Amino acid sequence: MASYQAELLKDFDDRSLTGSDLEATVKEFELETSYQHTSTRRTRTQSLFFTLFSVLKALVGFASFIILLLILRETHSLLLRLPDEHAVQQNDRWYCGRNSTTARAKGCRFDVMLTTWLHEDCFYEDLMESYLAAHNFTWSSDTSFTNIVPEDVIRRGDHRHIFVQPEFHYIHCAYTWDMQLLAFHNGRPLVESLADPEHSRHCSKLLIDHVLPRNETSLTVVGELCTIPEPQQLPDLESFSY
Repeated sequence: MASYQAELLKDFDDRSLTGSDLEATVKEFELETSYQHTSTRRTRTQSLFFTLFSVLKALVGFASFIILLLILRETHSLLLRLPDEHAVQQNDRWYCGRNSTTARAKGCRFDVMLTTWLHEDCFYEDLMESYLAAHNFTWSSDTSFTNIVPEDVIRRGDHRHIFVQPEFHYIHCAYTWDMQLLAFHNGRPLVESLADPEHSRHCSKLLIDHVLPRNETSLTVVGELCTIPEPQQLPDLESFSY
């Protein structure tokens, strides 16, 4: 208080102030100084709070980013482990399922030459009929061909496994190449497995070697995805050498 009064007295040496005026001036000065100190403390407190809030916000953001990365990694791993049935749900309209009941409910057709249930968009009925008419296949439920299965039963696609003469494998390969060409020239979707270069490579090697491992060809009925092939990197040309 004494220092404040001294300062005021120094500033007002040339003025004639009464005691009450001086006291009022001192009080005014004290109030102003107190306000300035309070304002300064408030500003510092607000600045500290803002800094702490910013740091906390950054930490929360970083933690959220790490958690998101972990979730994405686990989700990716889970998707890789999902069975094919789930992997094709995004294209469910073109997938026929894994049995004849599901396939028929989806309006799919059974391709005898592929022993596969196909969506209508991937089914080439005229091509299939021309191959079946040109080749007299013998179908059997056993490897010794004692239980012959009529073709009309095969056409229904209700069986799970069937056996046919080994030559069927060669004809099947020619059939798939014709199907690929038709799909390409007509801009139609294709059976997913036929879009895989490895299938064509398998057929090429089979026809070049002309050797089948058994006296019969074993066929398993499946349901495949009808899809529009995406461009993909072909295997190295050296891998096609025979």
